[in-house]
Amino acid sequence: MASLNSNRNITASMRYFSPDAPIDSEFGVVSIGERPGDTKESYKARRHQLTVSKEVKFVDARILGLDRYKLNVHGFQFVKSAEALPNWKNKNDVYDIYYERLKMLVKKHTGATKAFVFSHLLRPGKSFTSAYAGFAHLDYGPAFETAWRRLLVARYGLTSEEASTCGLAVVNVWHPIEIPAYKNPLCLLNYESINLKTDAISYRYVGNPTLGSRDGSEKVPGKEAVPSRGDYKRKNKDERIPAAGVAYDTLGALFNPNHQWVYISDQTPDTSIIFKQWDSRENVSRCTFHSSFYDRYHDSWLDCPKRKSFESRIMIVYGNNDDDNKIDLPASDLPASDLPASDLPASDLPAPCL
Repeated sequence: MASLNSNRNITASMRYFSPDAPIDSEFGVVSIGERPGDTKESYKARRHQLTVSKEVKFVDARILGLDRYKLNVHGFQFVKSAEALPNWKNKNDVYDIYYERLKMLVKKHTGATKAFVFSHLLRPGKSFTSAYAGFAHLDYGPAFETAWRRLLVARYGLTSEEASTCGLAVVNVWHPIEIPAYKNPLCLLNYESINLKTDAISYRYVGNPTLGSRDGSEKVPGKEAVPSRGDYKRKNKDERIPAAGVAYDTLGALFNPNHQWVYISDQTPDTSIIFKQWDSRENVSRCTFHSSFYDRYHDSWLDCPKRKSFESRIMIVYGNNDDDNKIDLPASDLPASDLPASDLPASDLPAPCL
């Protein structure tokens, strides 16, 4: 077994959307998704026709220190996780207890005045599309913003004026559960290294008549449905959470050699990643393309356990006159197991992503 929590940069493959990916004539954008009757092999084969593999460098965030990455600069931030649940498959505990902890966590580290958790997912799930993501993408993009603002009024009780003028973002909180993420770690594309005008392509998930539930164990009918407690039963369409990548177009990443990918080697459950799906504000980082990647480091560990992870999607609201409410996280708030190493020679440190 390879040593754990060793600070390491890795070169590995990342799948990007192909600039020559065919456009779906029905939707006017690239389409991807789990079609009726798909096998795991046919789904992967079609996805690979739309994407290209590139060798990229993945920088271990431990090397420069987890506390140097800032949500409103890089698009993501590493924080101490909320108190864990004893049983992640107990849905009522997730809804009633952990959601409240997530709201507190996100408001603390973003400065948002309101937070609404609207879905979560345990990976790996049973459907193909709830397995580890294998290409650089966003779940949501700018096309969702109008629906989000309607949702703030119809479902969460904001006035029309508040909903139309507030700063608004959807973020994910992601962390391993039960064991460290030895395999298929989550990786994030530093916002400072991308150009949204040239490095993004619109795509949509289509053809999937059902979407997996939060834990991947059930199916919820309807194209508009999302993993949410009774959400698909709501008669008022504006009260429904728009399904990620389905209700509207979102964005996939196109390759750029200047991209800077970041991950945490052997990330432990007591460290969470907050990262942006889309932020309406123009003076901060707007989004974080993300994926998993194949980390060969533990290949010699024959019984290395598969990754287990929890992720949630959270809508956050900033006051109308708030510009940048980011609250910096002191390094002491991070778990000791994920604090930066202090004995690395300076020559081993990558250039700062400033």
